[in-house]
Amino acid sequence: MFIKRPFLLCVSLLGFTGCVGDVRPGPDGIHSVLLLTDDKAEGSRGALRQAKRWCKRDDQQFVIHEEITAFVCDMDEADYLRAQQLAAAAQVAGSVTSSSAEEDSRTETIGDILQTAGIAAEEALGDCYEIELLFECLD
Repeated sequence: MFIKRPFLLCVSLLGFTGCVGDVRPGPDGIHSVLLLTDDKAEGSRGALRQAKRWCKRDDQQFVIHEEITAFVCDMDEADYLRAQQLAAAAQVAGSVTSSSAEEDSRTETIGDILQTAGIAAEEALGDCYEIELLFECLD
């Protein structure tokens, strides 16, 4: 049933591209990763993976000097987290409603709309956490 809806599949894949960043080499050997994400823990893991990959290419280990996390959106962080939870709940409710309904029924359509609205709300919230990781590669 979900495969019949390529639009929902494409829109839901947008949620998996939340952490985008890259390593910026430092002249003093202290490199940095700066990224924006919608999830602090996921962003931190992503920054660590990038640092590890950067050092591994020269067969070195990485040492973290500092990790700085900042909330950079205009809204209050508690409101942001609550809105994220509501968007996720709408997606789950829509998915359950759609999958449990008869094919091509009004209930299925309502579920699809609810799921799409949750995805759209999540994307509209954006990436509000800025994570900067300062690290060094050592032999």
